[in-house]
Amino acid sequence: MAQRNCTGYILGSQKSGEQNKILIILTKQGEIIHCIAPGSCKAKNRFGATLEMFNYCDFILYQKENSYYATINKAFLLKGYFHETTRDMNIFYLNLIAEITLKLIPLNFKEERIFRLIDNILKSLNKKDIISLTIYFIIWFLKIEGLLFSLNKCSNCNSKIINIAYLREDYRGLLCRICQNNEEIFFLKEELNFIKSFANTHPSNIKGDEVKRLQNLLLKIIQIVQYHAEETLKSFKILKQITN
Repeated sequence: MAQRNCTGYILGSQKSGEQNKILIILTKQGEIIHCIAPGSCKAKNRFGATLEMFNYCDFILYQKENSYYATINKAFLLKGYFHETTRDMNIFYLNLIAEITLKLIPLNFKEERIFRLIDNILKSLNKKDIISLTIYFIIWFLKIEGLLFSLNKCSNCNSKIINIAYLREDYRGLLCRICQNNEEIFFLKEELNFIKSFANTHPSNIKGDEVKRLQNLLLKIIQIVQYHAEETLKSFKILKQITN
């Protein structure tokens, strides 16, 4: 049984049996690791509050060869975000961020930029509104994964997008007024400008907008993520209920 040390955020947590938890860790190197934390559901356990969602920890793991799960031997809390994550609707939107990450990053794949992105989001929770940060995350996630299309030109005729753009049915580009064919999702000029500004700045520099407009934009861009994930996100269903 090999020992390994890693540092990362806890992005997933669920009970396993009466006493254990299964955790999903995003490491500093951008790797997803599924772990078992033995005895972590006991009233008195050696981990205490260390293994809460979105905590940043050092882990000592043991893993058998070819085993899907590693076992957490020790965990040391480096940074917790309890107060930030439990404020208002923060926990819901952070769970949405975690769900997107875990659905689209395959096992045994490392993407350090995704870790840095989530790290910056969490560090900005006290300074920026959570909906703007969630939109920022999705835009940059799509950009990192090479899924963010041109926001300036029609993907069909290459003409400049002016006041409105329609999202292609294959979610891989925008169409102008002339080339559109009654596509369901469209972006207004201010929404496109919003996306452009987010795609070229640090989260500490982003500027928010009215909540309703931000929620409408979020609903649109989440559908791009769902298309590439090839399934409907649980968080998306809840978000639609919140915004209606």
